Amino acid sequence: MAPSWPFQRAYAARYRVPDLLPGTKRVRAVFVGESPHRDEVAPESAGERSPFRGMAGREWWSALAKFQRHPLVAKPVPPRAELEALCRELGVAVLNAVQFPLDPKISLHTGESAVPARELGFAKDKGATGYKAVLKTGGKQNPVEQAIRDLQARLLPWVEAGVPVVCLGNDSRWFVERAVGAEGAAKLLTIPHPSSWWRNGENRRRALSTLDQLLG
Repeated sequence: MAPSWPFQRAYAARYRVPDLLPGTKRVRAVFVGESPHRDEVAPESAGERSPFRGMAGREWWSALAKFQRHPLVAKPVPPRAELEALCRELGVAVLNAVQFPLDPKISLHTGESAVPARELGFAKDKGATGYKAVLKTGGKQNPVEQAIRDLQARLLPWVEAGVPVVCLGNDSRWFVERAVGAEGAAKLLTIPHPSSWWRNGENRRRALSTLDQLLG
């Protein structure tokens, strides 16, 4: 089913990165990144796009693969079908808070076809088009509020079932907190984003410790 947000359907068809779901009733944890970037949106086919590719993806999937019976090789990141198999085996969901690129630098790779501020109505920046600033402007059709409602619809069944929700980084947490409400936010877990693991050994240690508690 085509997403109701954003309204530019051609843009959504080309740049939306679908969630990776376990396809089972038993879900042990839900992991939420902030948004996709160059490597995640590179495939023309939506069926080939997936969260966490590139260098951060190699770190992330290598960490999850350690909990498999027969660990996949995550360098390079495998095709979506293999990642879906991993999610089924471990009983985890992996998704982005916003399923479209938010970093304005995405246009260096896609040209003008995926400028976040134009296509989504907000971006990941500190100016007037930044998602925090846009949310403060209010309005019934506020694009950030629509993005939060979209995330809420995707997360709510798991939150209501008591499944642990883990934010990968503080930008992800900003969106997730608003999607799950005060009660849900009090139960959120947060680990450093995988893009920081190879630069900061303590970030890696903290993240892997949480994964071991949830999946070990």
